[in-house]
Amino acid sequence: MGRIVYISPDSKVVRSPDVSAMQALVINPPPGYWLSGSGSGSIEFEDGASRRCLLLLPNETYGIYLKYIVFKNGVARETWLSLQDRTMLSKVCECSDEWYASIGLFLPRNIAWLGIQEFLKTGKRSENVNWIQPVELPDGGNW
Repeated sequence: MGRIVYISPDSKVVRSPDVSAMQALVINPPPGYWLSGSGSGSIEFEDGASRRCLLLLPNETYGIYLKYIVFKNGVARETWLSLQDRTMLSKVCECSDEWYASIGLFLPRNIAWLGIQEFLKTGKRSENVNWIQPVELPDGGNW
């Protein structure tokens, strides 16, 4: 198992986060949790020379958008975006402090949790989540 670090919206660093506590933050967060600080969170998974990051970008109306990034030699080499609805990729909404993303990237919280849970265990993308790469976004879309 790799080294796992969770960084909360208010920049608190939690090493080896408790899985059930993370589930609660995704499924039923305390009021205002995702509105504090940056309005987003990240999980870093490191094992040996490999580092992967999962960004958690919530929107109260649409759910949670996940961005999976693979780093090699400190440089982002691969990026994947969660996908819920291709027909909503050209419409955007705010999902973090002044960060706008395509509505079609947001997952229902229970599906987002499946992706987060897999990442916490393995550092990999979950097969329970549909993923696309940024080049697949249409004009007007954002990630």
